[in-house]
Amino acid sequence: MPTMLTLGVRPRRDPEALFAGLLVANAPNVPAEPHSMIGSTCIAASAVGASDDVSDKVVTLDIAPSLSPPPARAYLVHATGEQLDDAIALDTGSPLVVFCSGGDVVETTATIDRAGHHTGIDFGADEDVVADSLAVVAHAEHGFFAAASDAAGVLAVLAGTVAALRGDDVRAAMRAPDLQKLVSLHPDAAAATRGVLLGILVPDAPGIAATLTERVAGARHEG
Repeated sequence: MPTMLTLGVRPRRDPEALFAGLLVANAPNVPAEPHSMIGSTCIAASAVGASDDVSDKVVTLDIAPSLSPPPARAYLVHATGEQLDDAIALDTGSPLVVFCSGGDVVETTATIDRAGHHTGIDFGADEDVVADSLAVVAHAEHGFFAAASDAAGVLAVLAGTVAALRGDDVRAAMRAPDLQKLVSLHPDAAAATRGVLLGILVPDAPGIAATLTERVAGARHEG
């Protein structure tokens, strides 16, 4: 059943609220200065020292996790369809994000969610694969993380997520994101969107955040 998301404008609402803390900066392109759109960073497990605090970071498992991994915002693993069972069996003591390539995308996404983990969706993948994944995660128990390569990709993630929640045409929304509608979302709709979309991993968070800030300001001015 579609989630009702209202697109009515509230003039007093902060149009950047949908973007707050949304981006996850992939190392080594981490911000030199804080930015409201950048919520955390993603580092490799092999770069984590024994005494490092990673409680606010996403940690990519490029090596096998230790017996007692330090608490993190989330651990992230890439797996093939054949490796999925092993991936969802990982016990890190923190939330786990699983990016899985291959296999039936709907069943894979549902399997990750049933295991209590977060699905990872690469928005550079085939459009149908992304749309089918969104159709599942938008109404699943656990939220998801996305990966995008640039500001346009971030907007496609947001637009596709909103469309999936509303039951709209996800593919059309991703192809042509309507930024004015995104920044005009009813506050409850924005909260529902961010309750599903937990973060977007990007390669150049400072540059993408700057571009998005400029575009959001322009959309606000035009609106």
